[in-house]
Amino acid sequence: MVSRFVPCFLAAIGLASFGSEANSIGDAAPGPESIAIVQTPSPEAEVDAYWAWLRQSADRLERIMSADPHEEVSRELLTTACDQSQPVNYREQAYLAEADVSRKDLGLFFDAGIRDNWDSDSDTLDENQRAYVGLSWQVLDNGYREKRHLARLAEARAEREALRSKTSLSETLERCRYDATRDSFAPRWIPLLNLKEAFLTRISSLQRQSYWMGTLYLDDLLDSQRELQATREHFRRLQRDSGQPPQSGVAGMPLLPDIDMVSVRARILEDPDRDRLLNLEQTILDAQREASDDTRLRLYLRYEVQEDSRDNGPALGATFSMPLLSSERAQVAHEYLSKDALQSHELGLQQRLQRAELAYAELLEQRERVVRQSYRYLAAHEQLRRSLGRYVWRPESADFKAAVSRMASLLDGSVELLRALEEMYRRVHTVFARAGIGYRPELVSLSALQGSDYRARDGARALYIWSAGFNSMRNPLILEFLRAKGVSRVIVSGSERVVAEKLERFIERCRERGVSVEILTGDNGWLDPARQPEVLQRLERLAGLTGSLNIDVEPHTLADYKTRRREYLERYLGLLRAIREKLGAGVSLSVSVPLHWDAQDYAQIGRLADHVYLMAYEIADPAALKRRLGKVLPSLDPRKVVIALRPQDFQDEPRLERVIGQLVSELGVQRYALHDLATYVNLADSP
Repeated sequence: MVSRFVPCFLAAIGLASFGSEANSIGDAAPGPESIAIVQTPSPEAEVDAYWAWLRQSADRLERIMSADPHEEVSRELLTTACDQSQPVNYREQAYLAEADVSRKDLGLFFDAGIRDNWDSDSDTLDENQRAYVGLSWQVLDNGYREKRHLARLAEARAEREALRSKTSLSETLERCRYDATRDSFAPRWIPLLNLKEAFLTRISSLQRQSYWMGTLYLDDLLDSQRELQATREHFRRLQRDSGQPPQSGVAGMPLLPDIDMVSVRARILEDPDRDRLLNLEQTILDAQREASDDTRLRLYLRYEVQEDSRDNGPALGATFSMPLLSSERAQVAHEYLSKDALQSHELGLQQRLQRAELAYAELLEQRERVVRQSYRYLAAHEQLRRSLGRYVWRPESADFKAAVSRMASLLDGSVELLRALEEMYRRVHTVFARAGIGYRPELVSLSALQGSDYRARDGARALYIWSAGFNSMRNPLILEFLRAKGVSRVIVSGSERVVAEKLERFIERCRERGVSVEILTGDNGWLDPARQPEVLQRLERLAGLTGSLNIDVEPHTLADYKTRRREYLERYLGLLRAIREKLGAGVSLSVSVPLHWDAQDYAQIGRLADHVYLMAYEIADPAALKRRLGKVLPSLDPRKVVIALRPQDFQDEPRLERVIGQLVSELGVQRYALHDLATYVNLADSP
């Protein structure tokens, strides 16, 4: 049975069309930057061990790179804690102190003096002198009113300093986060650098043996040692920057950030601090003009003292003076300064917008680099997959040297991708710093890069695997087929006919590769209420395998379904309720249903099941599929819907892919299942 599937499988995963590893597309000889191993491991007993080690390294790298990071984890990279507390603004405090002094100054002065009358007819000096003491109140210039203007001027300057300090702190914080991005990314580097160091250490050991045997040039040995040393230096830098050795890491590539620049522009234009600064500049100019008014008004109360004089006593008076031209000159200067303040305000606004736009353009350039590098990574991943797959199915044509070189290239591509992402996260902070608005999480969106499971196919894919097909194909064959077709979920039979040990190993390998497994089980006899205790006991045991069950009970296939339709459907719904109650919400429950039941039945099923597989079998025409599915979809949560298709209903695989693409585009359903493995392999092998 295995031999019947092998040719189909090889064609499906892209191996059968190549005669040898060295002649395959993209399999050129390693360049000077590649890892060179001249001598393939020679002892036959060690060959499998070397290939197994290479496969384990590749699987470990895939787990690191394809882990699905939560959005909150990626957002934490943008909110790195920075110890940037608000410094004491001494200039602001000085202005506030000046304002306080001016407010308290009422313009009151103590006066005292002596006056001589030189033209007096008195014969003695004492008779020509008059002494006085008094109190005067300066009302205008250098007095009460001017002090009020000076207080307002100092208060405006203090507020201006506070706003400037606030803006400066925001920019400083973004610069701090820019610099701290390296520390926040350190946990992302640790798993990748650990793997690269372990890989290069072993490769370097192999190369040294080849060099000693005379089958490797020294410059090739130096290439791997250079990469190994550079990796260790990277570790040392992480330790130096953080102040402690890195102990643990976080797997998975961060999400790809983008910024809502329309909202950023709006925030800049609507910035209340910007408008307030303009108002303060105008207030400062007004206060300066009013405080510089030289008009003087002085009121005084004086007590004149003269010995042996009857004229001694209090005197009340006032003095007033006003310049003739200074007011006009001050008004002209004030108008020019007001225009200059407004012009500076507008120019500053334009500069902020331009600097933010330039920073965003640089962010988009870096995003382009990240996307390009991600596709280079995917291409390197696919080349390594072909090399490893070739050893599984055609070991005589497998090339260990080429596989190692591709693993090294894939590691380098992974490092460059993470480095490009790290720089992109830095540039997010640059945009906010130049915009002068501070980091706003609501203006940042995150999206996932294409993962290594990307196969240029629309929709998420699942695949049914029945017991006969599962038992007849080795697990590595099935797993390579799943990888080649981008299948992320399998519905595998839990029948007693399935080889239990093989199923356990398969589940473990799927778990390592991030493939979800649903255990498929069911029997129309379960509709008998008397069998319910037995059924629930069996399902509880099967649920322990993966935590996901797919119930295959199809009352519509019973011979007397037409006459007892409602009765069977009620029994079916009752069975699902009992299963859900028994297993609880901790077990994922899926069902497969036809397209001709009533809307209320689908609605009840949708409330009980986590996934509803709609069996759209024997329909290949896209219009007919949309028409039939369109009657069912309104009754179900679209997030739970999986459209199940049969490969045998389609002429070839391109036709199947085109139909799925149309359904994704026009119905919006993102999940699809193919029934089943054997017919899918045959379709993939069809001309």
